[in-house]
Amino acid sequence: MRKIRLFVGLLVLVSLVAASPHRAVAAKKLNTIKVTMANPIFNPGLAFLWVGNFLGYYQDEGVDTQFVAAQGGPQALGWVVTGRTHVGLPRPIPILFRTARGDDMGVVGTYILNRDTIYGDGIAVPMNSPIKNICDLKGKRVGIMTPKDSGRVFVGRALLECGLKPSDVTYLPTGVASKSALAMKLNRIDAWSSVDVQYTLAKAAGFQFRMVPFQGWKNDLFGNVVWVNRKYLAKNRKTVVGFLRGLAKGSVFFYTNPEAALDIHYVLYPESLPKGMTKAKAKEKFIQVLLSRRDKLKVDDE
Repeated sequence: MRKIRLFVGLLVLVSLVAASPHRAVAAKKLNTIKVTMANPIFNPGLAFLWVGNFLGYYQDEGVDTQFVAAQGGPQALGWVVTGRTHVGLPRPIPILFRTARGDDMGVVGTYILNRDTIYGDGIAVPMNSPIKNICDLKGKRVGIMTPKDSGRVFVGRALLECGLKPSDVTYLPTGVASKSALAMKLNRIDAWSSVDVQYTLAKAAGFQFRMVPFQGWKNDLFGNVVWVNRKYLAKNRKTVVGFLRGLAKGSVFFYTNPEAALDIHYVLYPESLPKGMTKAKAKEKFIQVLLSRRDKLKVDDE
């Protein structure tokens, strides 16, 4: 009886796969679009980008979306500007600053990916740190992901509220998540400025620290923007629109079904599963990473 049920189950599965509309989609030629993340690792908090590949959202739009990791926002933007890739997801502040000075960056902002700034949580400090507020950072060492990471911009803006200058602190590149958290634990830095997902990844890895929040000015800001090479957009508008439609669908799936999105992430990128950790344990720890980004992706908050 058990063998019969197993056979019937397999038959149903094969029938569903055969009937899937994505088989027909796969048969037609897809237009390739290369998307650069402002992040060197494929971490689960960014799964909203690639769940569309697994679920067929991009393929339904006739698009083959390929994701490329970069060492931070400046490199991601540089690759898009030079045409090495077509789309980048860096933070908007450096681009807006240069545009305000009259520089033509050669890119077009097409979609606000995160409705709230991903740096808005503040800075991380050790549990026993004497730093109680942003003003206590004067003369301190602040870790950032890369030398030109936007973390220093947010700290610099926060220091203005205290009558301080951005140069009143020393910025040290300490890498992603656990690397920066470890640098702080070893007293190589006094504080750490990064994005929501990086903090949550470090906590999931077992590091402990507390957050020193920024002031209310950060509520007027938005997060990452989808930037497209202007020349590529002019010649491939349909492909760009298809990518954005797939991204929007993937974002809705991500914040509606975070646990399923995490399952999909580990299917697509099994190498991101921590060594020695079962998938069940990883899901238990890293679901918080998805939840830390979920609300910022929602499109119904004006």
